[in-house]
Amino acid sequence: MDLNDFENQAIPHEAGHITVGLARGFPVNGMSVIIFREQEGTLPGNFITKSIEPSNDAALLITPPPVIASYKIILGAGLAGNIVADVPAANEALQDDRRKLARVGNEGLEEMAMPAERIIRQHLEGFLKLVEAIGDRYLALKNDCSRGTGEYLLLTAQELKDLSGIDVPPMF
Repeated sequence: MDLNDFENQAIPHEAGHITVGLARGFPVNGMSVIIFREQEGTLPGNFITKSIEPSNDAALLITPPPVIASYKIILGAGLAGNIVADVPAANEALQDDRRKLARVGNEGLEEMAMPAERIIRQHLEGFLKLVEAIGDRYLALKNDCSRGTGEYLLLTAQELKDLSGIDVPPMF
């Protein structure tokens, strides 16, 4: 693939979140990316896994502890995706996950990446299919100069489930 360092680390990072999210029964509603078109070419913005998360402190207070426990592992799954893919994650890329994790507990991101890595390895074939599909769709979008700056859907919720091969369990 013809990807820069940011893109190379972002794709397995998001595939990690998706794989573990699906395996833990969290709704994953799609995968998108923001791209910026400039005279120099296409610049990547955020890669976005569309899912649910506690929206505020009041929501955290009423979220069942098992859901919070799964959410913590899902936050560690981005780093775990980088570990499994053997693609180092830039520290800045992990800051959003660290910030979200600090809202819901005292665990470190590296601590939460350990159980997430085990889950990804249990679903390795699906994880690798997700990495490939995200990369392929992203490259096609990046190379399509007819599209302007904006957020673009790369994979639907159904495509993510199909590629992962995970029989998504109920959340509760």
